Amino acid sequence: MDDNHSVFEFEGRPAASPLVEAVWRTRSLDDGSFVSTAETHWEMVISRHRGKLAITMRGPETQAKRAPFAKDTEYFGIVFKHGAFLPHLPVSKLVDENVNLPAAANGRFWLHGAAWELPTLETVDEFIAQLVREELLVFDPVVEAVLAKRPLDLSPR
Repeated sequence: MDDNHSVFEFEGRPAASPLVEAVWRTRSLDDGSFVSTAETHWEMVISRHRGKLAITMRGPETQAKRAPFAKDTEYFGIVFKHGAFLPHLPVSKLVDENVNLPAAANGRFWLHGAAWELPTLETVDEFIAQLVREELLVFDPVVEAVLAKRPLDLSPR
């Protein structure tokens, strides 16, 4: 099945954090594949299928590609704004790549040496705030200024 609208029912919303473009969740209704379009943002995607958990950092994609999925897989995603990044996992290392984070016990996952609780659509704002407090998620204002075509007060070097 290749029609995204008939195999996925999406629910999403903007996030409270200025570092997040959107959050979403869905569940696949059948086996199939879809075309993952080229995308300039990176995202964290959590998937659950038959008791197996995967936490994937998906980078910006420079071209569309086909992505398979299995029936009854639950997905939750956090799409980050341009300029937001994890210092220990630069976005440049994610371009056209996926990085899977290891699962920990009790529905947690490992991120930068600590076991984190899985975020949900209801808890994602606190999850992002905690990443920011721990300085695991930071923002480069230069990226935002360049994209907005605002002049920068930088040295000529």
